[in-house]
Amino acid sequence: MGHSVDDVYRLVSVMYDKAIELHRMRYSSEVGGKYSEQEVQFLIDDLRSLARQLANDRNIDHKLP
Repeated sequence: MGHSVDDVYRLVSVMYDKAIELHRMRYSSEVGGKYSEQEVQFLIDDLRSLARQLANDRNIDHKLP
């Protein structure tokens, strides 16, 4: 049994939330704040991992019940 389209939607939603967090973390520093390079790298690595998971999923069940 493969992942459902809803599972894919949730994964992409998580990726979106993490990308927004990364953007805010990184670019808030331009207003005078500092950011942690380790936290930024962790988010980048996490996004890459989630993207790989989605790209390598060959079992997405898109058929209606």
